[in-house]
Amino acid sequence: MKLLTAVSQALNCGGSYTIPAGYHSGTGKVTANTLASQTPATAAAGNITKGKTAYVNGVKVTGTGADNTSNYNNGYNAGLAAGAAAGNYNIALTLGVKIYNGRNEFQGESSLKTINIFVRNGQVSTDYKGTGSVEQPETSGSYGAGAGWHMIYIKSLTIARA
Repeated sequence: MKLLTAVSQALNCGGSYTIPAGYHSGTGKVTANTLASQTPATAAAGNITKGKTAYVNGVKVTGTGADNTSNYNNGYNAGLAAGAAAGNYNIALTLGVKIYNGRNEFQGESSLKTINIFVRNGQVSTDYKGTGSVEQPETSGSYGAGAGWHMIYIKSLTIARA
């Protein structure tokens, strides 16, 4: 077996070191790094919710601070209500269709019906009741009318506060 020199290795939490095969001098060392070096932080007990724990610079700290869950929820709900009340919008969306034949030659363009969408206090409604349709133009040659394709895209989009 091979004679190995002394090996030193420092490990963090969860780390491992494989000892190589061979004869060792017995002077090598494997050590664990300090918890403080692995948990750098600036929180104090008052920054952590009462009864909750955290490691700060290697020391387990039990929180003494206020539980702000209800404050968070109250602020979230107030913001949601304010946004819904102020968030009234009219949205007009017009879809367009570009028509191509089987040889990827542009044949024409058409607009589908404009859809008006209304947002009032968080509720969405629309005046769009029907369906739009596009007739494919005739193409010539062996590619026939059925060989083309349509590309639907947003032709215009208008969003305005109501």
